[in-house]
Amino acid sequence: MEENDLIQGKELAIAAANIAVDNKAKETQILDLQGISSIADYFVICTGESIPHLRSISREIRNCINDDYKIRVRAVEGTADPKHTAPDSTVQMQVDHEEAVRCAKRVYEEE
Repeated sequence: MEENDLIQGKELAIAAANIAVDNKAKETQILDLQGISSIADYFVICTGESIPHLRSISREIRNCINDDYKIRVRAVEGTADPKHTAPDSTVQMQVDHEEAVRCAKRVYEEE
């Protein structure tokens, strides 16, 4: 990818989801929030099996998005057990245990 090429929105959400899947994340989904949320256009959610696994998924998404697309992840919340990353203002991501992800899905699917 050339430096002038800019990945964002749906393409960025798909790239982040693919990185998560490559790192053995479970239940990976992309929710289209366009017209629903003012925070992001896409919400990528996935689960991991343990805190080290969740950290690994978050780290790999952050590193790969930075290395492959030259996009610096804007935020990683909860450094003790990183769960949320924001690769871009158009994409939000949640990497968490299964129950927390189910709750997040219900919230966004109800809107």
